[in-house]
Amino acid sequence: MPNKYQELIQERADLVKEAGGAIDAAMDRDGVLTAEEQIRDDEINGRLKVINDGLTTMDVQRERERQVSATTSAAIDHTMPVPQVGYVHTRPNTPSGGPYASLGHQMLDMRIAVLGGKDSAAAQERLAAVEPFHQELFADALGAGIAIDSDGGFLVQTDFASEIMRKMHDVGELLRRVRNIPLPADANGIKMPMVDESSRVDGSRLGGIRGYWVEEGEAPTATKPTFATLNLELHKVAALGYASEELLSHVSAMTAMFVDGFAEELRFKVEDAIFEGNGAGKPQGFTNANCVISVAKQSGQAANTVLHDNLKKMWAQSWARSRPNMIWLINQDVEPALDDLAKVIGTGGVEPNWVTYSPEGVLRIKGRPVVASEYCSTLGTVDDIVLVDLSQYFFVDRGGVQQAQSLHVRFTTDEMAFRATYRVDGGMSWKEALTPFKGTNTQSPVIVLDTRA
Repeated sequence: MPNKYQELIQERADLVKEAGGAIDAAMDRDGVLTAEEQIRDDEINGRLKVINDGLTTMDVQRERERQVSATTSAAIDHTMPVPQVGYVHTRPNTPSGGPYASLGHQMLDMRIAVLGGKDSAAAQERLAAVEPFHQELFADALGAGIAIDSDGGFLVQTDFASEIMRKMHDVGELLRRVRNIPLPADANGIKMPMVDESSRVDGSRLGGIRGYWVEEGEAPTATKPTFATLNLELHKVAALGYASEELLSHVSAMTAMFVDGFAEELRFKVEDAIFEGNGAGKPQGFTNANCVISVAKQSGQAANTVLHDNLKKMWAQSWARSRPNMIWLINQDVEPALDDLAKVIGTGGVEPNWVTYSPEGVLRIKGRPVVASEYCSTLGTVDDIVLVDLSQYFFVDRGGVQQAQSLHVRFTTDEMAFRATYRVDGGMSWKEALTPFKGTNTQSPVIVLDTRA
């Protein structure tokens, strides 16, 4: 049964990949499958149902065998208790493929397989059914291959790693707004050509194109655009954690600790780099991009204050095409100052449609949402208020979050080591701020307020 189970898992993965390729091709055309593609898609759906039914049957039998084994042995060797009735390994009919219902369940099997005992073979069989991924991602960190056992670790089921990715993007205010460009499994980066445009003045549009009014028979002067390249190369961010023997006995606690904990930490590190990364071994943050416009404080402005004129000038230099996508990022220390601007005080107050709260309590400036972010600096410091269009920030990753584990890294303290890694890069699609066709103030999708000290 082990070989057949793995064959079905692989066949299912191949079919899902084939169907996805056909759908991608259709979306590139007109979004509609051809007649031949639709017939093949129906065939794939039928075969997937047969495969899932077969896997479910084998999962049920595995659980029967496990329960029989559990009743004949009160404990596994080396004091690791055998999970009792009610512990369900199987996760049937999941498109991502995998025999585990949660990350915690898989962690238990990892320990059983390493420590040995009567259930060790069954645990190793279930672990072997986890879909493969790019093993080179962890070879440098654990010192050898990661296929199984002492030199490396077991692979974590693919759908658990995907759940970490989902939580990162659902929770992250920055990650869910950037322009994400997924990379193929074998790619280490991407070079993206872009128009090198820094001015809208005649002769500079699109980096050098200029049009002319001409009389009949006259030829316009030849012009051409210029191009630049945005080079994004993957960098690795990693999180490491340890699980004690006591923690390993609580499946739900393990799942929450490692899935939620790794998601939160990797989200923080990646978003912080998107915000202010220096580009050395990590993404370049949009606040460090060459296109950033910094608005100076008002003459005589008191320290640690926010004035109506500060926000007015920031908005005036935002690129008009970006305004529908822009958000205001602020440090939470800034909120009291904005609250004061939202108050109408006689004839000297700010009009209520400038800084407002909706009936639900959502703060807006110029109609655009205000998002409190811990990446912003404290009140009065540059980057405490940032106006940005994150759709102009390009972000690439490969394969989502990857995980591995090893018992032998912390063998003497009876702990398992678990690690997640994520390979990413990012940068602004603008080389520099834009000079408008008419006017003296440059424009950009990233505007910051300078220090008021």
